[in-house]
Amino acid sequence: MIREIRAALCRREREQAVARRAAAAAIEAELKTTVAGLLLHSQLALSGNEVPAAVAERLRVVADLAGNLRRQLSAPLDLPARAHAAV
Repeated sequence: MIREIRAALCRREREQAVARRAAAAAIEAELKTTVAGLLLHSQLALSGNEVPAAVAERLRVVADLAGNLRRQLSAPLDLPARAHAAV
């Protein structure tokens, strides 16, 4: 009986870990898609000849921020977070 309870608890923990990883992957994919869109549209707007200088500067800031966020999302997780996720 105790063995069955422990096995059920272990199964539950594994299922929860899988569900957390799946949710994190879905959120990460959504963020990457949004950031890619921001980067693309800001760069396209900057490529136009009719953009006033003040607007172009703001678009450059948006493009830089989106690029930085994209790099951060592409960077591997730190080791402690990976070790916790593997549990």
